[in-house]
Amino acid sequence: MSTQPELDFAARARTLDPDTSHLAAQRVTDNGRAMNNRQLCFDAIVREPGLTSGEVAAITGLDRHEAARRLPELREDRPPLNRPLLANLPPSNPRRKRTCRICGTPSLTWWLAEAQVPTTNGKEP
Repeated sequence: MSTQPELDFAARARTLDPDTSHLAAQRVTDNGRAMNNRQLCFDAIVREPGLTSGEVAAITGLDRHEAARRLPELREDRPPLNRPLLANLPPSNPRRKRTCRICGTPSLTWWLAEAQVPTTNGKEP
């Protein structure tokens, strides 16, 4: 299985974020850091689906906040991918969140969007 999707797209800042956030997003896009870190995060989820952002950070050596920024970018359906690579489980699925083994706090889990996630109690995930 190829783990080399096209991950070269702009990092994001929220519309209401200060201009410094937009400048930082542009900088990490221009220097390739955002793309490289997206790849690290994606590869970690390919190897071990169901990780939290804190666990992805620990595995990849990224700062937890950097992993927490890059993971949602892989969940979005936008060019050049035109499909999400990662997903969170629906709110009804008990595997959607759990206590992070690194941070010790309730955290969302990350899964491959195209992977078949096991059902729970005979219900869809």
